[in-house]
Amino acid sequence: MSATADLDRDGLQRWMMAYLATICGLAADRMDPAQALAVYDLDSVDAVEMALELEKAFGIALHPETFLDTATSVAAIADHVAGTRPGSRPPRV
Repeated sequence: MSATADLDRDGLQRWMMAYLATICGLAADRMDPAQALAVYDLDSVDAVEMALELEKAFGIALHPETFLDTATSVAAIADHVAGTRPGSRPPRV
């Protein structure tokens, strides 16, 4: 996706699920976006890479720790990010 990618919730969620599936070696369609990210056993390197790729794709900066929070889900992050503007720095989810 490009830096001008759509910031709609569904697009963000699809992008994050596909990215997470690649990291975890799972099929995105078999993963639950409402499931806590902790289930997918992300490490700090995965979190930093996902945060950087999300910023490149959408212009949204999230702290890598967002992806390591045991209660955070893809759906929660997509809900939060969907309303922000490219280049903004939303608070940690």
